Amino acid sequence: PPFYTPLVEQAKELVVKLEKEAAIRAGLLNAISTRNIALLNEFIIKANEMNISSVELQQAVVLKARIDNESELIRKLVVATKEKNFDLIDQLMSECIEMGLERVEMKQALEMKEKYITEISQRKAEEERQRKANEAAALKRQQKLEEAQQKLEEAKNTKSVAQINAALENALQLGLQTPEVAQTQILLSRFQNIDEARSKLMATIQVLQVKSESGIVSADLEALEKAIKSAEQIEAAEDEFSELSYAKDAYNMFSKHCEILVSIRAAMANKDRKALSEAIDAAENIDMSTDDVAKAKVILKELEVLHRADQSAGSNEQENYDAAEIARKKRQDLAKQAKFDIKHYPGLRSPDDFAKGSLLNKSKIKETFLLFQNYVIPKSLLDLNKEGNRLALQMHKDLLGYMGDKQMPFPAMLAQDILRKGSEYKPIRDEIYLQIIKQLSANPRAESVAKGWQMMCMCVGTFPPSYDFENYLLHYILEKRDRGRGAVVDYAKYCLRTLEAILSNGDGSGFVPSVDEILAYKDRPPILATIHLVDGNVITEDLPITPDLNVGKVLEMCTGWLDLRDPRINTLGVFVNDLGEIDDQKSGDNPFDNAPYSDLIRTPRPLRNEDYMGDVIVQKARQRRKFKFVLKKKIFLPQHNVRGDDPFYERLVYLQAEDEVIIQGNVDIPDEDTVADLAAISMAVAFGETMGSTVSELQANGVLDFIVPSWRDVKSINEWSNNLLQRKDFVNIDPEDLQEKFLSIVQESPQYGTHWFYVHKIEPPANQNLPTTIKTLPRDLILAYNYDGLHIYDMNRIAIITYPYADIYRWGGSSSQFSLILADESVPESFEFCVVTAQAADMAAIILDHVRAIMAEESANES
Repeated sequence: PPFYTPLVEQAKELVVKLEKEAAIRAGLLNAISTRNIALLNEFIIKANEMNISSVELQQAVVLKARIDNESELIRKLVVATKEKNFDLIDQLMSECIEMGLERVEMKQALEMKEKYITEISQRKAEEERQRKANEAAALKRQQKLEEAQQKLEEAKNTKSVAQINAALENALQLGLQTPEVAQTQILLSRFQNIDEARSKLMATIQVLQVKSESGIVSADLEALEKAIKSAEQIEAAEDEFSELSYAKDAYNMFSKHCEILVSIRAAMANKDRKALSEAIDAAENIDMSTDDVAKAKVILKELEVLHRADQSAGSNEQENYDAAEIARKKRQDLAKQAKFDIKHYPGLRSPDDFAKGSLLNKSKIKETFLLFQNYVIPKSLLDLNKEGNRLALQMHKDLLGYMGDKQMPFPAMLAQDILRKGSEYKPIRDEIYLQIIKQLSANPRAESVAKGWQMMCMCVGTFPPSYDFENYLLHYILEKRDRGRGAVVDYAKYCLRTLEAILSNGDGSGFVPSVDEILAYKDRPPILATIHLVDGNVITEDLPITPDLNVGKVLEMCTGWLDLRDPRINTLGVFVNDLGEIDDQKSGDNPFDNAPYSDLIRTPRPLRNEDYMGDVIVQKARQRRKFKFVLKKKIFLPQHNVRGDDPFYERLVYLQAEDEVIIQGNVDIPDEDTVADLAAISMAVAFGETMGSTVSELQANGVLDFIVPSWRDVKSINEWSNNLLQRKDFVNIDPEDLQEKFLSIVQESPQYGTHWFYVHKIEPPANQNLPTTIKTLPRDLILAYNYDGLHIYDMNRIAIITYPYADIYRWGGSSSQFSLILADESVPESFEFCVVTAQAADMAAIILDHVRAIMAEESANES
């Protein structure tokens, strides 16, 4: 039902009264402008009867008084004339002039005076005296007029009704009649209208503010809408009538109240968790606090608990990626609001309560309530029950021990205890998160800060905060991600991604890390890894990887996401593609710039399954180099060069072959026809029927980009286009068959599946007995490894010598050198071959991987 208040009837009566008052003010203004004494008397009486107190009434009274004064002055002048009282005549004439009067009585008085002055000398003296008196009166009047004019201008600039009215009254009393006076009267009337409209707007807004406490319906907005439309009819600048903008903003806000109230009630009726959450967020954004909002929050909390239980049970469906990203961004924007700073969390104790019972250093305890301290807290940060408080003290002791702020044995077991308690006992979870945040705030020890963030990383991967606390935790992490420094930013990014995942997936994993997994945090940080395919597509973006997850485990996850079923997936690997120096580093500031390998090209680094991606990120950060992780095939055995039943695996192998041949140019193609075949196949697979059937269409699709790099300049773009047009029928072949044809051509090359490394040869001692081929090698070389062994190339990709793995006895290296102990039938003993490289570990890993793969294949064949 509509909201009723006595203010509505009062407002209606006020409107009628205001209309009568407006009519009387108009009559007063007319009487003032015509100086009609009868009209003045009439409307003054009416105004007094209405108990009106307005500027028009004040002006009318002033004008009537002036007219009465003029009449009285003339009457006195007539009497003085009859009585021949020359002094009184002079005085009254001065007053008449000062008042600006020009009446016949004044003339008669002067004539009488002149008539009765018999002596010329006396007449002249009298005239001189009168002249001077008149001049003085005129000067005095002029000064007063100028002052009145100035006051009018000053009052107009103030835009104050009271000041303008006072200045206007003064001007009318002086009889000032100028265009400025008329303009000021108009201005005063406009300001009065603004004041009236302002009063109506503010009164209506006040009524709505009262109603908003119980809920506003659209009908309640009609009065404000009408007042706004009326106010818009008044010509006023923004600075003169700012209340109009305020009223419009208020109208929009109250309209949102109506809309949100409808949404909340509908969502509560339908038990729609998402809709209810969105409606409550909208209500909080405009500080809307009604009984419906409070009730909605209680219902939402119940729905969230049920939802998380469903997710934990595995009943949730996968959200659309785009929708999930939008929801994630929306949640972050909400959590960034200042109201979610942890000091505003309702469940916190007060500092006084926290320090209550402490006998010493009470003020310090209160000051460090939410700041780092290196001794156990006196009681829980949250207002918990007796058991919760006991656990909170134990958790803080464990936290101090793990972070190294208190010397305790087996810190990893302390961390595990925190994680286990948080996983098993839900009421303590928010306390744990708050204690970590407390210990990270104003912490002077960098090592302790790192440990604290590691604890945060483990917690967000093990159990979520409560529904009430999640936005406060998100706020803290987002704040550190956006405004933190150094490693804190990376930790915060990891925590954010992991926390969002656990919030989306229910009540936690139920898995508590082992002591060994916790100890891995000492060796490397947790990371967010983005893994690409060869063609640049992303397999996973910002994947949280704990320090204990090696490359082999990450590969298992990737092949699972890609749904790869081919038995050869064990030949895939993760590569680190070097992308050059970090752009923002200062020139000459990188210590690696002067390394002996600084001029060498860095080729993709194949990681071993036992490697850790976190170590790579740390290493690349120290080297100040950009990079990306790429999933592709690492081991190529001839017996694997057959088409399998997994189309996605075949697609991956094709993309890698295409990249090696057409983009990198790592595989030599011997003749023009083969180059054209490969280019046509690649274009047909990429474009299908839109590949192009004319020279111009082929060129528009970038035909040269599909030609093997070493052949691009052999012919002109038109010649290559005409050559490929002869193969335009390739578009009619099934893309999977085309990919197989491409692979069958490339796999014939001995360079297919080769890993390339650029090196500088280190000159051996002069007395070392080396094969002639090794002695005569140039300084700049390329070492290539595939299933056949080690191949040494010059910089023109011309093969010089090959050593099978059977002839490689040992290998190893350092950060700048790599050494191979090789056997050669041309010399009686094995010899050492050393090169300069930044990729010694990469070569060692790929040799070992190939040896293991070959041995495993031979063992499988024997069995």
